[in-house]
Amino acid sequence: MNEEDGLPFLLDALPLVATYLFSPSVTLESRAIGLRSTPIDDEEGQRFFRELRSRHVLACAKSLAPIIADVERRPSSWRTTSRAVSRGQVRGRLDVPRYLGRATRVSLPREYPVIVSVEDFGTPENVLAVRVIREILSQLASVTFPGRNAESVTAARAYLWLRARTRRSPWSSIRRSGGIRELKRSAQGRIARRQTGNEAAYTQLLQWVDEWTVDVGELGDRGRARVAKGLVAFPVESFFWERVLEIWSLQSVCGSLKRLGLEEDTASPLYERDTKPVFTFRLGPDEVAVWFQRQVPMGAPRWRYGADYAESSDGLSGIPDVVVTRKGRPPYALDAKARVMDSRTRPEETYKMLGYFENFRDVYEDAAFHGALVFQGDRPEATEVSGPHGDHLMLLCAATGVQGEFFRNDLDRSLQRWLTHAPERWAGAGSDG
Repeated sequence: MNEEDGLPFLLDALPLVATYLFSPSVTLESRAIGLRSTPIDDEEGQRFFRELRSRHVLACAKSLAPIIADVERRPSSWRTTSRAVSRGQVRGRLDVPRYLGRATRVSLPREYPVIVSVEDFGTPENVLAVRVIREILSQLASVTFPGRNAESVTAARAYLWLRARTRRSPWSSIRRSGGIRELKRSAQGRIARRQTGNEAAYTQLLQWVDEWTVDVGELGDRGRARVAKGLVAFPVESFFWERVLEIWSLQSVCGSLKRLGLEEDTASPLYERDTKPVFTFRLGPDEVAVWFQRQVPMGAPRWRYGADYAESSDGLSGIPDVVVTRKGRPPYALDAKARVMDSRTRPEETYKMLGYFENFRDVYEDAAFHGALVFQGDRPEATEVSGPHGDHLMLLCAATGVQGEFFRNDLDRSLQRWLTHAPERWAGAGSDG
């Protein structure tokens, strides 16, 4: 899956994707995802805004660094005059009135009051740069990504780089201050009159300010034309789009459960997925838990590595992307594949899902297996595979927007079948998830 194919899924699940933290070896870059015409105001989007806002700050910090470096190559300045005393010889323009006023004084070496021209870097555009550097440093200091991951490492590096900049010329010499709006307006005028001597770099700075001040609630619509593109820090590696489809599928399962009448109980960021379900729902007295990339709710594997089964304890792992559990029935499993569903049957992936069924048969016993496979595709497609005990596997083409209605209806049918299927031959092994 490439960026063009993956972007609609990213925009659809953006707040939830923002809660997934990547390993320290992953490279994060500022990715433009656009702005919405109306802000996100749904409960699910608002729930994870803290993580989305943190990624926006991180992206802005990374994009600010090269702009500051470009400004430093030719910083703007203006000349000011200052009174000084030159000893031994006249350095500067002699201040005649002051010189005559102290003519009777005798000193060695001889002192001459002078007027000197001083280069002052306190231009509106430079004051603006110092102001935003300090503000973004404050924001970076308050951004918290739990644990050691690509996000926390990138934030720390950006913070150290920007803080070091404040201690060097020209920024360390600037003492003036002012409001960002007023400074920006003054800088725009000076750039238009070509008074900065580095118009390209300072224009980039003003564009960056537009990006930095974007309402995070507007992030996520590539169709919105605006100078600010909505930057968010995400990986540049191709695997990122596979992860996006997996997280989008997780969100789709939750959306389906809501449409089927379940009441959402709790929601957690994805960086807590190792210790608990990401979402829980209530269905009457029962809890329905939704897990992301965890084997625990599938139970213990039956197949083991080694020639002697009895002596081996190294089980063959199996981790579906999404597992849904409910007391009183075996789990529902879903896998997302960033591959094109170019035919109605996908034997390779289907056998993998049946492999889950076989490897975790202790939790299913003789009960029916229910699940789904989600693929890429350019048209709505759904293939159903059935087994002898009421087993049911659905192969679906992921879709957003108008086409997404077909996908949602088919996923609803798959989950409804699991929720209502009576597991008559299931004794409930490992059923508590």
